[in-house]
Amino acid sequence: MDTSHRWLVKEGPDRRRAVIEALVAGREWRSILVGFPGVNEVSNGLDLRGIDLSALDLRQAQLERARLDSANLRGANLNGVSLKYASFREAAMGDADLAGADLTGADFQASNLDHANLEGVAARGTRFSNASLVGVNMAHAFISGADFRNSLINGAVFTEANANFASFACVQAQKLRGSGALFKKSNWFKSNVSGADFGNAALTESDFSFAVCKKANFAHAELSRSKLKEADLTEAVLDFVTAQSTTFAMSVLSGTSFVGAVLDETNFNNTYAPSPACFTRIQAEHAFFMNTRLSRSAFDQAVLVRALFCESDLSDVDFRGADFSQANLQKANMRRCKLDRTRFDKSLLSGANLCEAVLDGAVFVQTPLEPSILQGANVDNCTFSEINRETVEASAVTGDPLYEA
Repeated sequence: MDTSHRWLVKEGPDRRRAVIEALVAGREWRSILVGFPGVNEVSNGLDLRGIDLSALDLRQAQLERARLDSANLRGANLNGVSLKYASFREAAMGDADLAGADLTGADFQASNLDHANLEGVAARGTRFSNASLVGVNMAHAFISGADFRNSLINGAVFTEANANFASFACVQAQKLRGSGALFKKSNWFKSNVSGADFGNAALTESDFSFAVCKKANFAHAELSRSKLKEADLTEAVLDFVTAQSTTFAMSVLSGTSFVGAVLDETNFNNTYAPSPACFTRIQAEHAFFMNTRLSRSAFDQAVLVRALFCESDLSDVDFRGADFSQANLQKANMRRCKLDRTRFDKSLLSGANLCEAVLDGAVFVQTPLEPSILQGANVDNCTFSEINRETVEASAVTGDPLYEA
């Protein structure tokens, strides 16, 4: 049945007026609806489906467990109201004020809450799937375990909200503002968070697999043990993030910045950067960069102890001052790299290509070398183990290297 039409015909207008008076006054209203068309379809008789309550002051209303599916609540004032386990499916609630309301267990599926104020709401386990929440304000809200799947939350404000365990799979969340929020174990699978701000957010064990994160800001965020597999991080900012044991495998890192990030044991296998990425001063001990394409990127002053770069294209990369101690660079293409003051201590370089690289002041300690590795490299002031003297002298290098026992 058309639940809105019944309020416009026969006794509908009178019933609506009586209900509104009761709601505004904070009185019981179920008895007003006895015998009204469609009420018998709602087991508890709290049937306000399709009613027009737009722009009303409903701060005293008793609406727990009420059915307001397809109702019009645009601009309504529900500030601080208890709406526990109420249903607002397909309701129109744009610009409504629900600040401080209790939405625990409520259902807003397919509703329109564009530009509504939900600051500080309690919405544990609340359903917002397939809803439109463009520009909604959920700052400081408690929305742990809430369901936002397939919703529109472009420009929404989640600043300092608690959204742990919430599901944002397949959402459109461009320019979302989530700085300082808690998103631990949240799900953003196949979401679009381009331009979103997650600065200083807690995103531990979250899932951004296959997500579009272009120009998103994750600076200083906590991303350890998270999944960003096959994510598009074009021009995203991850400066000073902590992302230990996180996976970025097969992701796009075009113009992405990781300055000062902590990336120990993180997986970057098969990532690629059509435009140079920046890994300046990262700490990435035992990180995985195998079969990557990161040509012209910056890794200057990076700590890459025990990292794996096997078969990666690292041509023209800036590694000045980096530490490759015990790293595995077998078959890596490091042609024309800047390796000034770089340290190779017990590193594996079999099959690597350092041709035409600048190695001024680099140190190779207990690192086996092959003549082909250094072809055309500048080894001025470069320190080699004495056991590599013959190999270095047999290579077509320039500069005056040093040797130590």
